[in-house]
Amino acid sequence: MNYISQLIKLILELRTFILFWIEQSLSEIGTRLTGFGLSIWVYQNTHAVAQLSLVLFFTTLPGVLITPFVGALVDKWHRKSTIIFSEIGAATVTLTLALLLLTGDLQL
Repeated sequence: MNYISQLIKLILELRTFILFWIEQSLSEIGTRLTGFGLSIWVYQNTHAVAQLSLVLFFTTLPGVLITPFVGALVDKWHRKSTIIFSEIGAATVTLTLALLLLTGDLQL
C-alpha cells in the first residue's frame, strides 16, 4: 500500500508535466495524421504514386531540415511563447486544410 501512496504522490507532483506531455503527444499525433490524411486524399484524387510520395516528402522535410537549427534557438527563446505560437500555427494550418476540404476548394 505504501507504493501506491508514493505513486499517487509522485503523479500529483508531476501533474503539470503529465498534462503538458499528453497535450504535446496529442498535438504531434494530430499533426502526423493530418499529413497522412492529406497524402491519402492526394492519392484518391490523382491515383499517382509520385504525387503521394511528394506530399509525404514535403510533410516530413520541414521537420528534418529545421529541427536541428531551431533546437538551438529555442533554448534562447521564451519556451512558453514558442510552444504557444507553434501550436497556434499548427492548428491554423490544420483548420485551413479542413475548411478547404469541407468546402471542396482543396487542390493540389
